[in-house]
Amino acid sequence: MYSNTAYALLASVIERISKKSYAEFLAGNIFKPLQLKRTRVFNTRRSSTEVIPNYAFGYVYSDRLKKLVLSDSLFHVVYTLDGIVGDGTVNSTTGDLFLWDQALYTEKLVKKNTLAEAFRPARLNDGSFHDYGFGWAIDKDAVLGKFVHHSGGWPGYATYIRRYLDRNDCIIVLTNNGGRGRDTAIREIGRRLKKYAH
Repeated sequence: MYSNTAYALLASVIERISKKSYAEFLAGNIFKPLQLKRTRVFNTRRSSTEVIPNYAFGYVYSDRLKKLVLSDSLFHVVYTLDGIVGDGTVNSTTGDLFLWDQALYTEKLVKKNTLAEAFRPARLNDGSFHDYGFGWAIDKDAVLGKFVHHSGGWPGYATYIRRYLDRNDCIIVLTNNGGRGRDTAIREIGRRLKKYAH
């Protein structure tokens, strides 16, 4: 099953082995080789003087104020956990994520056999299987075939990616409004894919 702590520990392992920061390692091994020009690890906006053009700050709905407000104003966790990497903090765009998705159909990043392991259900100690691979939930659609997917979130942000492995189709949804409308968008895009499936 997914574990934030396990991914934070994995980032520490990457840093220790590579002798680079997590941000440097991802930039050198993923972002730059794939020309993901709008993707980076960024989690220190409160202490950094750097200004990123068109940065999408996260907003959440305040029941008290009856409007969307910056998540920093409502969630203390934004401050206390800011700085931890591995379980998040990769900032990107749908365009860059699509380039990353397409690279996974090649061996630019990962060998096909290794990637196939990520999409294989995990075998549990009792011999049964769980439909979660290495970082991907695994599912099947009667019309569109096998797909893998994952969601993510942080106060003010909600994300989702679904890769239809038999069709080379991908749904990527990024929101900075606390996820309002995300699930509706995912359902509607899936419905349209089915409608036009051959």
